[in-house]
Amino acid sequence: MSNGRGGDAMSSVRNALPGSSRSHGFSLPKLPKRKSSMKGGVRNISKNVSEAAKQADRLGQRVSSVANAVQKVSETADDAVKKA
Repeated sequence: MSNGRGGDAMSSVRNALPGSSRSHGFSLPKLPKRKSSMKGGVRNISKNVSEAAKQADRLGQRVSSVANAVQKVSETADDAVKKA
């Protein structure tokens, strides 16, 4: 999907994302179903928020990795043009 405008870079970023093209790989915290189990519900929300934060961190690391690779390719191409 190279159109000379960064299509390959965007494709790499898209491939780095977890899940299908429609899903961003995040699960939203689930609310407790019963009020009587409020303590357990709060604990579950806390675990879900923590897991969502971990997923966001992993996604950020993947995007950063792809961005670094794109930056290196860009710098290499720039150096090649300067030498030519």
